[in-house]
Amino acid sequence: MMMNMKKNIILFAFLFVGVLTGYCQQSAYLFVYFTGNRMSEEAVRMAVSLDGYNYKALNGDQPVLDSRVISSTGGVRDPHILRCEDGKTFYMVVTDMVSGNGWSSNRAMILLKSKDLVHWTSNIDSIICSTKRKGMEMELKRPLPPL
Repeated sequence: MMMNMKKNIILFAFLFVGVLTGYCQQSAYLFVYFTGNRMSEEAVRMAVSLDGYNYKALNGDQPVLDSRVISSTGGVRDPHILRCEDGKTFYMVVTDMVSGNGWSSNRAMILLKSKDLVHWTSNIDSIICSTKRKGMEMELKRPLPPL
């Protein structure tokens, strides 16, 4: 099963990177998502579409990144992915959070970087809990990536 997952992800990555680098004429859409509020569902999943409407989940709709490895809480939510101007680098930001610990438990964001959409490096960035802006103190409690 693990071999099937890697095979599907690698094939998709070659297609997607080939499109972005001009090695083929086809194009595809990548959707990153999480599936629910249980810890096992708070993980990055990916799906691909050729038309932007009908998506096929990769890896049998199982996580493509292990949340326990990339996060401080064991769960991640709200993935947002973008491609860098160079066309070869991808960035993803996710909320480091397990909803079972309460909705105000997210105190960090995880920043990920990849050249092939398969292998990712990650950094956990803690959020400063308070700051001053124009003489007013603000308390930041719930950091979220762009939705």
